[in-house]
Amino acid sequence: MDISERRRIDSERKYIVRLDRFTDRMWRVETPNDLYEAALDTMTCALDCSRASILLLDDTGAMRLAAWRGLLDGYRGAVEGHLPWTRDTKNPQSICIQDIEKADLPNTLKEALRAEQIKALAFYHSSPIACSSACS
Repeated sequence: MDISERRRIDSERKYIVRLDRFTDRMWRVETPNDLYEAALDTMTCALDCSRASILLLDDTGAMRLAAWRGLLDGYRGAVEGHLPWTRDTKNPQSICIQDIEKADLPNTLKEALRAEQIKALAFYHSSPIACSSACS
């Protein structure tokens, strides 16, 4: 077995361990916060990033931050309510933005991302929850 094959297997093994830990924690949650913390741990570990958030759809149809990790108040305020999907979006697809400078985003949002030194974003949707991860 060559080195690249061994690395691939190690990577898959780590992914399975992370998924197993998340599943185990899911059986033990007692509060929404327990669930959010398990999800944030899994997201930051699996995506190898230090910042992540969980957004929930509120009664007005806006997405609101329910939990986050590593994000400052200014950033959270700037992105609150901004999400690439609406309540009516059918089968929303995950969105990965590899370079925020090249992305079609409002300037105020780009400024907030720059202030946080976030260069890439990913959004994952599972109605009525959305998760985002940010990488520097």
